[in-house]
Amino acid sequence: MKDRKASLNLYSPCDWKAVERHLTRMAAKGWRLEYVGHACWHYRRSAPAAVHYAMTWLPGLSAYAPEPTVEEADLSELCAAAGWQKVCGWGNMMIYANDQPDPVPLITDERLRLQNLHAAMKKGSLPGMGVVFGVSTALALLLWPIWAVSYRTAPDVTVLLAVCALGLPGIWLLNYWGWYRTARRAVEENRPCPVNRAAGWLELAWLAAALCLAGRYLYQEWFSDPRQFWYSLCFMAGLIGLGFLGDGVRRFLRENGSSKAGNIAAALVAALVCAVALVFALQLLFPA
Repeated sequence: MKDRKASLNLYSPCDWKAVERHLTRMAAKGWRLEYVGHACWHYRRSAPAAVHYAMTWLPGLSAYAPEPTVEEADLSELCAAAGWQKVCGWGNMMIYANDQPDPVPLITDERLRLQNLHAAMKKGSLPGMGVVFGVSTALALLLWPIWAVSYRTAPDVTVLLAVCALGLPGIWLLNYWGWYRTARRAVEENRPCPVNRAAGWLELAWLAAALCLAGRYLYQEWFSDPRQFWYSLCFMAGLIGLGFLGDGVRRFLRENGSSKAGNIAAALVAALVCAVALVFALQLLFPA
């Protein structure tokens, strides 16, 4: 019987209630959250129990800084006094668990919740999504003649590429800022801060569109050039592997007290070395 397992993380930090419900259900089935890795939840087997989970945000927390940081340690100490034990970090967010039947809520100030969440998003998802949308828009404008020709020859692929590169990132940004305005108005009126359920669905739709685009490309390669199909498949698998490897290196160095700068440098060097190794391996497997 396996003592550990992993599952795909399909939740957005903006939908903290769904995250907390999910982790509570898993604990009731005998799986306690161990850590959040590269797009995956990682669990360890335990006795089924009624466990409450809660999320909070530390805008200054870095995924590369040695743990625990001073801010993180202070927060964990305060939470422990109320029965909330730190489980793990998730980017610049923290997840806590409480085994008490009716625990004191971890966050009672909805205005503070929104302030911390928004500050964390401004240092995480918002810049990343903004860069993706900006770069995609610039490339679309520069390559518009090529896109126009591609649309006439392969309209489905072109539309799917446009959805992945422009549509979903743009809609995600609009959704977030619309939700933030609504949430800010709610807390100013002393109402609970609403969750942003649409953010998670948009991220899932983006992943599904990207997988469809990759699948469509591989399907065409399989019938036109099987050798190129296997080359592309190995290349994509290698890129995914690099992502998991980089996350493993970052987490190992952080847990062993490496400095933030050292962790970032090591992660970059590891990614560069592995990328070169991937290219070299592909050249050996598929010589020109």
